[in-house]
Amino acid sequence: MAPTHTVLLTIDGTEYVALPRAEYLRHFGGAAAESEALSLEQFDDLVRAKVGRDLKAARVHAGLTQAQLAKKLRRAQTTVSKSEAGKIQVSEAYIRQVLKVCGLNEDFSAS
Repeated sequence: MAPTHTVLLTIDGTEYVALPRAEYLRHFGGAAAESEALSLEQFDDLVRAKVGRDLKAARVHAGLTQAQLAKKLRRAQTTVSKSEAGKIQVSEAYIRQVLKVCGLNEDFSAS
């Protein structure tokens, strides 16, 4: 039986499937499977890092500095910096706003 709740992601060209830990263990079972699974924190770190790289690539593509982008977004420069570094989680609305300011489509990806 296929998992009912999955998320498909591509990060740096590697495809990942995220599913609830209980389903993962049910399908792949055992201590070995448990040790190979990423924790939610590790997964979140990977996603934030990928999003940050894409946000930076969008800004650089548009020829903007962090300060210039922050001004256009009406945000603090530290918000731009932390989002690009993957230090903070950003909303989908923030990502859309950055892409719009940078003149890019929503399907833009640096990888």
